[in-house]
Amino acid sequence: MPMFSAAISTVTAWLDGLGPGAAIRCQDKESEQRCRVWRLAEGAPVLGGAAPLLVLQHDFPLTPARIELDRKFCLQLPHIEVDGHFCHGVEFDPADVATPVPAVGRVLSRFSEFLDRCADPGWIEAEFSRERQDYWIRYAASAKAPKSYRTVELLLDADVKIDESQEAAALSLLDGRAFATTSTTEPERVAKARAWSLGGIVRGGALVMKLPTAERWTPSVWPRSFHDLDELLSQLSGSEGKLKNWYRERRWPNKASVFVVLLQGPAVYGWRIVPSQAARQVEPALVPIDVTLT
Repeated sequence: MPMFSAAISTVTAWLDGLGPGAAIRCQDKESEQRCRVWRLAEGAPVLGGAAPLLVLQHDFPLTPARIELDRKFCLQLPHIEVDGHFCHGVEFDPADVATPVPAVGRVLSRFSEFLDRCADPGWIEAEFSRERQDYWIRYAASAKAPKSYRTVELLLDADVKIDESQEAAALSLLDGRAFATTSTTEPERVAKARAWSLGGIVRGGALVMKLPTAERWTPSVWPRSFHDLDELLSQLSGSEGKLKNWYRERRWPNKASVFVVLLQGPAVYGWRIVPSQAARQVEPALVPIDVTLT
């Protein structure tokens, strides 16, 4: 049962009055939590014909109206969550209880402004860059890795002031966490000091490098393959085959925890390197991961 049924009824009557040229109600998508759902007619070229949804939850207007897009737009457009939810930033106003239509209007207006801005690729890149760490975490959370190579989080102990590349000793734990340190202290000792269980650990290593703060870091330029990351690290270091040579000069143990980390100011990005899983796979795979500096 909606908390403010009169407010939801008022918005429903308003949209019904606008007709199907504005919004079409989708009763098959409604539930106890999603009291009302409409498919909006308004779109934009950037959406490629995909129709957004307007959703009123059971506690509307305490929770403002939601705009939902296809999940594929996450990391294609800024401010779109993994589930397709558009983060419009509109907040509840006590007056919304008595005047719910303007409350929905504020959300629709914000969405229209967003679509207009998305017509500018430069704006999209700037927004991704402004919150680059958050978008990277979102990207890493959606990554798939073979079960035995799954890394929930990499905790890194490194000197963020050093400009040249650093090598770190690494280990992974059975719970999906991994730890890497560039200090002379063995990572096992550090992990024990934190009272972490070390049963079933796998040794490995990490290559840590700095990315200039002025360097663009958005989904459109993220390395998606071992080759792409090798080219980036080679460019940053001025050494051809930087990643390829570092990775292949060692005999890594079976299922070794091998990582690459880029430091860019306060932001940190990382990958786990997964060895070839199939005969036809000519190079290792990259799995983006969340990294936390300790």
